[in-house]
Amino acid sequence: MADKKPDDIDKEAAALFKEDDEKAVDELHEACKLDGVVKLIAGYIKNGFLAHDMPLIQALEKLEKKKFELIGIDPDTAEEAEDDDDPPTT
Repeated sequence: MADKKPDDIDKEAAALFKEDDEKAVDELHEACKLDGVVKLIAGYIKNGFLAHDMPLIQALEKLEKKKFELIGIDPDTAEEAEDDDDPPTT
């Protein structure tokens, strides 16, 4: 087995640090996204659109309905179209 040269060790170390840096950046981006979601939901609770004790699925459905209303799509029609896209369950 050949001994590793200092240059090889430096390259391996640099690759490991790069992987760690990329992972840290990805985790920071995810944390920022989650922070935005938390602030958005807190705002909806504060203005009374969502209730603090509302089940998550109910809150998601209400937010999705609001999304469709904001972009000018009938929420009921949009939900029917989404149901058509779902694979049948047996």
